[in-house]
Amino acid sequence: MYFNIHLPLLLIPTGTNSETRRDLFSVTHGGRYKIGLPVPYNKRCSGSSHGWLTTIDCKTSVITLINPFYFDHNQGTIKLPSFLQLMGPDEKLDESINYEYLIIKAILSADPISNPDDYEVMVIYGDMRRLAFYRSGDEHWTYIQEAHVMFQDVIFQGGQFLAVNLDGKVYICDITSNPPKMKSVIPSIGSVFSNYSRRYIVTTPDGGILQVVRLVESTTSATGEPVASTYGFFIFKMVVNGVVGWELEASLGNGSLFLGDNHSAYVEASRFPGCRGNCIYFTDDFHDIYTMHHLPYQAHGPSDAGIYNIKDHSIDPFYMPNNEQRHMPPPIWLLPTI
Repeated sequence: MYFNIHLPLLLIPTGTNSETRRDLFSVTHGGRYKIGLPVPYNKRCSGSSHGWLTTIDCKTSVITLINPFYFDHNQGTIKLPSFLQLMGPDEKLDESINYEYLIIKAILSADPISNPDDYEVMVIYGDMRRLAFYRSGDEHWTYIQEAHVMFQDVIFQGGQFLAVNLDGKVYICDITSNPPKMKSVIPSIGSVFSNYSRRYIVTTPDGGILQVVRLVESTTSATGEPVASTYGFFIFKMVVNGVVGWELEASLGNGSLFLGDNHSAYVEASRFPGCRGNCIYFTDDFHDIYTMHHLPYQAHGPSDAGIYNIKDHSIDPFYMPNNEQRHMPPPIWLLPTI
């Protein structure tokens, strides 16, 4: 079986709720691939980048990269140092935190198989949403001591990492300096959105940079648990008119975005029959302080997912876990490597 390596697929539980396997869901075909990829059902994937998933062992605290398309071959598993080593000198690990949520998001600079000696893994971690990275060959993680920035997304573009914080300010992460440094390169859009909003940073095929703001409202369930629900998006494009700034975009044209816990992705929809242009495919990525201390992921399961139509602002469903799967980790976008 072969897939298009440029179109994300959704990693979902199997129809039988296997404890050791997962299936794939295609947004273009609207159906399930019963492929049985070797990914445990009870492991939250805190990242998906270049076809590799990032997981954490709650007992050993070791971060592992998994490429499930190698089907249990040892080449598809890379163990990295324990994330306990990435804590800064002024930080203390909260023992009440569920370790699977300590790493908020992880992305890779390159495919470790194609570039075994030249790749980095950048993570957003902890309730302060700080950054840390691992460089291939290192024996430990390196933390970036940047206080009170609360990063929400990070990408690798033009040989460097770019990260966006809660206020919409974009930073370059200079991991070649010692100690690593952060430099603000694009100003904030402004704090006109609620604290429950999510921000993503995406690169376009022509090298442009988009910042996407996901509008989320939070309510409380009958049992007192927070419930998140997405109701819209704003898209801003980086522009240079004497100074660098942001410009509100009314349309993606032929483009589609795939957002969530994955490496934020832009896709030219016309290349893939069945993929909707001018739309945002989003998965449930609600992980606040409550989530880090409690289970399940959300009170009613990872149901905050859909296809947002930028033109008419409507949201259509595309995949929804059943009641038996609501305590399982949320689905995540995954780029196939076969």
